[in-house]
Amino acid sequence: MRLVTWLVLLHASDTGGAPLLQERAIELDDASSPASTVQAPSTQPPDTLSRGPFSVMYIAGALDVRGLVTRPLGPIVAPATPVLSTSTSAYAHRTSSRVAVVLQLASAGGHSPWTPREATLITATGRHVRKLLVWQSRPLESKDTDVMLVLEIEATPKELRGRYLLELREDTTSPPLHLGPVSFPEL
Repeated sequence: MRLVTWLVLLHASDTGGAPLLQERAIELDDASSPASTVQAPSTQPPDTLSRGPFSVMYIAGALDVRGLVTRPLGPIVAPATPVLSTSTSAYAHRTSSRVAVVLQLASAGGHSPWTPREATLITATGRHVRKLLVWQSRPLESKDTDVMLVLEIEATPKELRGRYLLELREDTTSPPLHLGPVSFPEL
């Protein structure tokens, strides 16, 4: 038998106060499951498979030795934007292999639950540059002010150095929601 442990960061809204780092463990039979194919235990949220590596590193607080560079983004939600309030905050992040935008979503109210499934970086000329992985802590309800949205993609330190708009969509047929400008810090 082998004991596998990992750290889980619980969001403040899930703990009733400050974020909480917990250690979790599971015993595995060495013969039936090699370390490289360990499956997540049932205590892990079912949406974990949709999270990319940056989301997992961000939530757990573990990053590579070169670290993480973060830049707060100014107001990125226009006043007339449906669904999102102008009080939505955003930070751009870069590691040696990934970039991400982490948003703390605040609802503008008067809408049904909203969850973007697609995110694309767009240049000022309207050229679609890259699709990003999307992870959201829960659907944004009409009165929410604290829903986390993480958008990420692989990128070397020399890539994605310009200014972009984020285009978010619930699906391929839904109208786009544009946020920006977004620029990633240099490592």
